[in-house]
Formats: sequence, C-alpha cells, structure tokens
Amino acid sequence: MSLQLLLGGAGTGKTRLLLERLIDSSERHPDRRHVILVPEQFTMETQREVVALHPRHAVMNIDILSFERLAYRVLGEAGRGDLQILTEMGKNMLLRKAAGEHREELKVFGRSLGKAGFISRLMTMISELDQYGVTEEKLEETAEHLADRPLLAGKLRDLRIFYQALNETRGENAIAAEELLSVLNGCLESSGFLRNAVVVLDGFTGFTPVQYEILEIMFRQAKSVSLALTLPQEEAGEPEARPEELFYLSKSTLAHCRRLAAENGITVETECLTKNLRIREDSALGYLERHFLRLGERETPPES
Repeated sequence: MSLQLLLGGAGTGKTRLLLERLIDSSERHPDRRHVILVPEQFTMETQREVVALHPRHAVMNIDILSFERLAYRVLGEAGRGDLQILTEMGKNMLLRKAAGEHREELKVFGRSLGKAGFISRLMTMISELDQYGVTEEKLEETAEHLADRPLLAGKLRDLRIFYQALNETRGENAIAAEELLSVLNGCLESSGFLRNAVVVLDGFTGFTPVQYEILEIMFRQAKSVSLALTLPQEEAGEPEARPEELFYLSKSTLAHCRRLAAENGITVETECLTKNLRIREDSALGYLERHFLRLGERETPPES
C-alpha cells in the first residue's frame, strides 16, 4: 500500500501522466480494479480522455467515478440500493413542515419563518452541516460552550431543532444528497470495492472532512493511491501554509494527506513535474504564470 503524490504547476502534464500510468497498469493487471476519482463535473471529460489514450480505446477494467458515483456503486453492492435521495424540493417541504410544528420552540429563528428566502438559506446551512459531518450532538455541545454569546448559542439550538425534526420526518431510507458520503463512509470499511485496487485522484484542490475519512479508508485498502495537486516544486517544500498564499488549498491538502498516511503506516512517494508543456518559459505568458500573485525576486520580463 502506498500513496503517490504528483505535484507540479498547471500545464506540466500531471493528468496525462497519471492516466497513462493507470492505463498501463490496467493492461498489465486485467484482473485488478482501477479507479479514477474526479469531481462530478469532470467525469465525462475524463472518460473521453481515457478512451482516447487507451491502446484499445475502451475503459475495460477502469472505473471513472466521482465521490457521489463511488457511493452509489458501493452502496449498491452492499445491499443499500433502497436508499431514497431527497430532492431540494423534498427538503424544502420537510423543513417547512418542521417550522410549522416547532414554531414555539424556536427562540431566535421563530420571528424569521415568514421571511422570503429563509427556508432556502436554512436548507443551505443544513447542507453545509451534512457535508462537514456536523451532527445534532455537536451543535448542542457547541451551544453549551457559548454561554457568553447567547445569540449564537440560540441560533445553534434552533438549527438543532430543525436538524432533528428533518431526520425524524423523512424516514429511515431517505437521505439528503449531502449525507451520501457519510453513509458511504459507514459502508466502505466492510466493502471490498477498493480492496487491492489502483486508485487515481485528479482535479481536486481540497477535500471536506467526510471525504478525508473516505480517503483514509482508501489509503488502507487500495494497492496504491495516486493524487495529483497543482503545486509548483518551489512551493512544495515550504512549511505551514498561510491562508493568504496562492497555493494555500493545495498545500493544506498535501499536508493533510501526508499526515493521514503517516498515521496509518502508508508509504509516501512524492514526484514533482517542472516542465510546462502548454506555455513556453521564455514567453510573456510564461513569465506571468511564474510571477502572478507571488512575492520574491523578479526576473526581467521578455519583450513582447
């Protein structure tokens, strides 16, 4: 089991190199599962690129998935295919029902229930809580530690009421789309879907806490995991990243993945690509790419 980190600036060929290596592995090990994980909006584009690069122009034993599609595959194999995903309209209706039934209990939000757009903003907030693994218990625990900020504590308790009412109303087999990864996290450990697989992750700048939990299981189960991050070589060796830095998200993701690997005894290999395949270094665009929003010594820009 190993974690391979492929770093480099934009245009250095990280995606192509990862795909070529994965395709080569899929040809040499046809009985092994190969998985490419990308953001949902890149799945079709990645499928097209894999088909173009593959010597037989087919995906064969390669699965191209997003985290959400991975969840559906694993849950289907685990016999959880009966789960119903709540639509935005469904969540809206359940929250309105909860607001009517618990109006008297709401200390802060009670006066805002009739305002236009309140339920939509509340729905967005609950979606954020689901994505970051914040439970009813965490909301109540946090509220108890905010005795010096009664307004914020009141809002958190009102959120907990909505959260609890939503969970009780929708039934056992209905979940919000944002909870899908939490359900996956509970099933992935016992699933054999990623066991001894070759996994590639591309197109991500960062992950949510729930996604990091899935990555940790993936590190332990997969034969190898390769992660591409947009991070130039000169930035990769720097210590703790600061929020104002240009590559803050990539640096934070790199540090978090290395920490997870160390905690689980996973070998980490790092490779940096430096040659830009899209832009000539001696061009004006190449100069801009190297110095835009970066401090430090300045070289003389090329003549246009």
